[in-house]
Amino acid sequence: MKYSERKMINHPVFDKLIVLLILLNVVAVILESTDTIYSVNSQAFIQFRTFSYAIFTLEYFVRIYRCIVNKMIQVAKPFARLRMIFSPVIAVDAFVILLFYLKINIGIDLRLLRLFRVLSILQVMQNSRSLHILQAILVREKRTLLSTLFIMSVLVVIEAAIIYALEHQVQPEVFSSIPEAIWWTMTTLTTVGYGDAVPITPLGKFFGIIVMFVGIAMFAIPTGILVSAFYQEIKRKDFIATWDLVAQVPFFAKLTATEIARIADLLSLHVVRAGEVIFHKGDQADCMYFIVDGEVEINKPGKTICIKGGDFFGEIGILYDIPRNADVTANTYTELLMLNSRDIELFMEYHPQLRERILEASETRRQ
Repeated sequence: MKYSERKMINHPVFDKLIVLLILLNVVAVILESTDTIYSVNSQAFIQFRTFSYAIFTLEYFVRIYRCIVNKMIQVAKPFARLRMIFSPVIAVDAFVILLFYLKINIGIDLRLLRLFRVLSILQVMQNSRSLHILQAILVREKRTLLSTLFIMSVLVVIEAAIIYALEHQVQPEVFSSIPEAIWWTMTTLTTVGYGDAVPITPLGKFFGIIVMFVGIAMFAIPTGILVSAFYQEIKRKDFIATWDLVAQVPFFAKLTATEIARIADLLSLHVVRAGEVIFHKGDQADCMYFIVDGEVEINKPGKTICIKGGDFFGEIGILYDIPRNADVTANTYTELLMLNSRDIELFMEYHPQLRERILEASETRRQ
């Protein structure tokens, strides 16, 4: 296959257009459920649906085809396509597409198919960083979450048994059994309280108050686990991305893996567009920059310097505690690694060899 064809098949714009079409279809499903809207625009909805499924069908076969184009799985031929077909997301796609064509051939009620069409939103998972992070969290924390779920289930049964014992004699219809009492327990623990089952004895009411407080604490535990894990996963992915960028900068080429890890924890990615001013002369110096990729222009009175990937700038103001002595502008789209002034001393302490290079360069630039 030619490179141009391969690039077209794997082009990110193609994937984004598919996601957009999926989202538009979900909006269409929602609008179709309103009779006043659907009755006026039924023909437009039908045409849009037919067009969408034609694109979905084409995209399905393109993805099956391009799976062996990917160098990562070429070694799996001739079973690569078969594995792709039975992967969960592709199987859902095939199911949704099949239902559409099934409707055309045998006239299945459209109202039933609307429910299945919403399943196409699952394709967005392939392109959503947040959903990938959530999936990783659920896999990593599954034992903790299952343990929490088990404890919650035990609490529900115990509390249902207690309220049954307290209220059954007074309200035999409402609290007729422990399974019936579980409904009250769940609505009380979640602080929903539908009002269809309410304790009327003094002990029952007092126990209801206890269950409410337990519910607040009980749901706070899994929430805290997920929030903490989500933060750690985002931080881990950002660290890996920064690590990769640090490793690309020639200035850090001779560092060991441990040293790169220390630096990656101090640096943050900063992206600027062509023509964007990074800082002005006279600004307070609060950070320095390492260029990963791109080109920046340093404008001093009567002197202009262009520096590219692998170089650094902005260190003079921090090292000598003076305002910026030049205007710096990005000539191209530029990726920078930013080191805050509060972390410079720690950076220098960790890497004395880099400290000497930075000091030497800053002395030369001041002249």
